[in-house]
Amino acid sequence: MNKISNRNLIILLTYILILSVVLIGYLFMVAYQREGYDPQVYNSAYLYFVILQFVFFTIFLPLWDDVNIKIGNTKNEFLSIYISMLLEVIIFSLASIPHILTIFILGHLKGINFILPLIIQIFWGMVLLSLREYLNIKYKIKNLKSFILILFIFTLIILSTVFLYFYIEYKSLVVITLYNEGFPGIFFINPLLAIGGLLYSQIGGGNYLGNSPLIINILFSIFITIIFNILRVREIFKTGVNEYEKKENNTGIKEA
Repeated sequence: MNKISNRNLIILLTYILILSVVLIGYLFMVAYQREGYDPQVYNSAYLYFVILQFVFFTIFLPLWDDVNIKIGNTKNEFLSIYISMLLEVIIFSLASIPHILTIFILGHLKGINFILPLIIQIFWGMVLLSLREYLNIKYKIKNLKSFILILFIFTLIILSTVFLYFYIEYKSLVVITLYNEGFPGIFFINPLLAIGGLLYSQIGGGNYLGNSPLIINILFSIFITIIFNILRVREIFKTGVNEYEKKENNTGIKEA
């Protein structure tokens, strides 16, 4: 247990250290190079930092040590595992709050709800951990599990963004914001697009879709999380039945 905790602590501290270096680098290379106070610099810092920390969050969170799962868990134990995953995601998400508050204090930013992007991130984190736990039970080959997880992230984050670009070109849309009128809601199952559009609207950018992108993204995350957890539970019980049958067969052979 200590070994697992130490590994997770190293991952978390590395994540925080990288965020700190990025923020300090931006402040010294951009913000402090300007003469006088320019709130737009800090608005941009908020936007870029939250997006970047979301990217690092997506990279580091799956590296967190697996939740221990035993065959034959009760419903309470399943709930305990789910709560454990949720706490892991929340810890990772809250780790960036001091950095965001630093930007707010230095830039005198007010009226921005930085919790909303983190809520989307938390739901996304639950998707990642739920998929990872399912893959850990379903497949024994580590490289295969990693490949499927990376493929899922790549498809949802990168490919959907590429398809949005093709859609914009095909429809010849004039893009003013990520929450642009004419964008189909399906694209906002991509948490990066949902967060990016939200951040841009928070710092004064346009928003022609209201809260619908957030609702679409959160509902999708909840749905896919439930699906992955149902599949995980199914695999656990299937494995449990197989183990029981093996024991029965071995007992029968010995008696014979």
